[in-house]
Amino acid sequence: MAERSSGAVLVYFDSFAAAWAMAGHGPFVWSAYGLTFITLAYLIFTPLRRSRMTMLSIRAELKRGAPNGRHTSSQSVANGAGAQREDVHAP
Repeated sequence: MAERSSGAVLVYFDSFAAAWAMAGHGPFVWSAYGLTFITLAYLIFTPLRRSRMTMLSIRAELKRGAPNGRHTSSQSVANGAGAQREDVHAP
């Protein structure tokens, strides 16, 4: 184990290899750290990416001036919402 002397850094392992192996528990411990890091990175960056993509999509729609196929209530009334589409033919 580690010994503490005045002004020295407390070290728990004798070498990097000993820290990596952790008396046989290393693969479990380091894989748990890795999986935790990957999960946290995913949980942080996925919403940021989604937000960025949503903002880009909104900017593109505003630039086009088209609501991307969506109708507001005023557009639906003006376009005769509820009326049957002309391109649909009954058999």
